[in-house]
Amino acid sequence: MKLLFIIFSVAVISGQSSCIAANTVKSENRPIAEVPFTLFQNAIIVPAVINSQDTVKLLLDTGWGPLALVVSATERLGLEFDPPDENGLGRTRIRTISIGNAIKLDPFVEVFPTASLAPLIGPHDGILSTAFFSDLVLQIDYPAKVLRFFIHSPISSELVTTNLRTTIPMILSPAIGALPFSDSIYFDGKPVRGLFDTGGSGGFVAMRQLIDRAKLTPIPDSSNIGIGMLSGDTLVQQRVQFTKAGRISLGPFVVDTPRVMLAPAQLGGDDWGHDLVIGYGFMRHYIVTFDYPGRKITFERPST
Repeated sequence: MKLLFIIFSVAVISGQSSCIAANTVKSENRPIAEVPFTLFQNAIIVPAVINSQDTVKLLLDTGWGPLALVVSATERLGLEFDPPDENGLGRTRIRTISIGNAIKLDPFVEVFPTASLAPLIGPHDGILSTAFFSDLVLQIDYPAKVLRFFIHSPISSELVTTNLRTTIPMILSPAIGALPFSDSIYFDGKPVRGLFDTGGSGGFVAMRQLIDRAKLTPIPDSSNIGIGMLSGDTLVQQRVQFTKAGRISLGPFVVDTPRVMLAPAQLGGDDWGHDLVIGYGFMRHYIVTFDYPGRKITFERPST
């Protein structure tokens, strides 16, 4: 059996300079950046440029706070960084990081030991996190494998639901920064708070408070799958179990009898107040637009 390998990340937000567009004279409905992406373990890998000259490949993670690079990438780029702290993390600042005309000036970057992030990012260079796009509109066209950034949302500001599209409120938690939560997800007919995590390669993960409230029990013999995950800044291996829900729905988009992972005890984020993590397994069918300035999330079926 092929193992389902999932890493979920802990978010820590620190002060960041604003993300800007180099050329702001653009139509509101045209992206300031549009780049193809590839997938690694179902997570999005996108090219970015550091200090206007060096290209890196980063994993896009809406469930992660600060920008991150691994030691091998910083050494290759000739970047100096502070010695590792008690958690094994170094820190540095770079002049710029950009994707197309979306540019972040003087951002703070955490530097991880290469081996600690390799199970999540593979041979790539780091994490493109909410610190980069939290004041932009991020659109992930999963079917076309294209990533877009906008200054203003290309979607109408109304919270409209049709058979092809639904727009729901985005909720941010001040304690953990710009991670995109929403209360508009329904688990067996009851509203739950979900976290949309592009760094999660599975479909759904039920957090402890949902497990207890809904009295979720594991499927017999479902603990033969092992995963690696980041707990704090440490890579841990753990067996996981699954349960089955009757239905999970987001507007017109419904998954019947999905397998749902029961959150392992060491999974970070248990105190964030959300019930469910929603990952690639669900989002892969749609064009997903995270409108951070407007605090909205839109799911659309592709036109073809």
